[in-house]
Amino acid sequence: MPCLYISEVVCCVKSNMEKIKYNEEVHDHCKCQKSDLHTQICRTTLFKNSIANVGKNLYNKLTNTIKRLEKTQEFKRRLKYFYCNIFSV
Repeated sequence: MPCLYISEVVCCVKSNMEKIKYNEEVHDHCKCQKSDLHTQICRTTLFKNSIANVGKNLYNKLTNTIKRLEKTQEFKRRLKYFYCNIFSV
């Protein structure tokens, strides 16, 4: 069940990419995480555990090959394969 929750949250982030900023759009200095989604500083546990914040953090942990996929079905298939390999250990 955790994989299903993670998969749905990451797919929700992927489907709303036009509303989300990248680190390179927010910071003008060179960072190694410039291609990651920008996450805000959390002062409350409520926001820290929100779907928007958790989804961005989970999306940032994906490999770049999965992040670059445009087709939704291909993204979901690769995401499922990615998590099956991680959690099968």
